[in-house]
Amino acid sequence: PDQFTDLGILPRSSVLTTYQVIKLKEGVQIFILVLCIISMCIVLLSIFLQWRWRENIIIKASSWKLNVITCCGCLLTQFTIIVYGWEPTNAWCNIREWLLTISFTLVFMPLFMKTYRISVIFTSLTIKTISDWKLLMGVLICLFIDTIILLVFTTIEVEHIVPVDANIVTVHKLHNIQEQYLYCIKNEKQNDLYNVIFLFTMCIWKGGQLLFGLSVALIVSRIGLEYVQKFNETNSQIFAILFTIFLQCVGFYTWA
Repeated sequence: PDQFTDLGILPRSSVLTTYQVIKLKEGVQIFILVLCIISMCIVLLSIFLQWRWRENIIIKASSWKLNVITCCGCLLTQFTIIVYGWEPTNAWCNIREWLLTISFTLVFMPLFMKTYRISVIFTSLTIKTISDWKLLMGVLICLFIDTIILLVFTTIEVEHIVPVDANIVTVHKLHNIQEQYLYCIKNEKQNDLYNVIFLFTMCIWKGGQLLFGLSVALIVSRIGLEYVQKFNETNSQIFAILFTIFLQCVGFYTWA
């Protein structure tokens, strides 16, 4: 019949449903990419300046080596944001999981370890010195724990993409388009016990890192020495930690 052939479809006894994968709009993707590249350039400049003035007494006192590690974590975080804007594949689902976990440690732990050193120096009854290399070992231990957790869960079951139904768009009475987005998951059942265990493990581990940073930041914030308070940035650190914990709780609630 003409009413079918004019629409380019064959006669059917039911509504034709086709599937379409939703992708991030190209304009949005380009905007995010540009912002990330600008941010990465600023971080690279910061790394260069700290290396260039590494012998300066203030830069040396701020532990420029640990600052560079934090900057590397920022670069990795920006790259992770870019990767999350790409259309996911089974490989990228697992790679970006590793990138996100490791970048979290590289960004936060050097800062927390430096704050820990200050708390030890100004609260201990005896004068103690903790070298940058000892603090670096603390960061490496955290990275080792990250690697062990990721290796165990990735070995048991890798993440893979599954299509998830979104909105249904009606083209006409005889044709619907089922929009879908691609979702990375270790098991097709979102609330499967394995997924819950993995999520709880990562939340507890990362939450422990944040609580460690929060505790040492609170200790340093209570130090009343004027020459310490002059360079005290623990209030900003505490705000960043609490905001990150809030985002973790929101993410967990959304997932559940």
